[in-house]
Amino acid sequence: MVGFIVLVLAFVNYISLNSARLKTRQKEVGTRKASGASSLDFIKQFTVESGLVLILSLAVALTLLQLVRHPLYIMLQIPVLKQTCIQHL
Repeated sequence: MVGFIVLVLAFVNYISLNSARLKTRQKEVGTRKASGASSLDFIKQFTVESGLVLILSLAVALTLLQLVRHPLYIMLQIPVLKQTCIQHL
């Protein structure tokens, strides 16, 4: 339940930050509209940009997870299991 609440808060925060960023890009949008860009062009651009940010943030998060996981287990005295799911089959 806590994880779901954190996920919802992260989603709301992302939407808020993205909306604020779009307000700062109004000049670019106006220029592109004046030069003939369609609404579909803007949808494509913002979707691709959001996707790239998502992929980059996922890569950073997974890298940080791998770097911090073992020292965190040692600090919290959590036993590290050496077994994998394949061994159980």
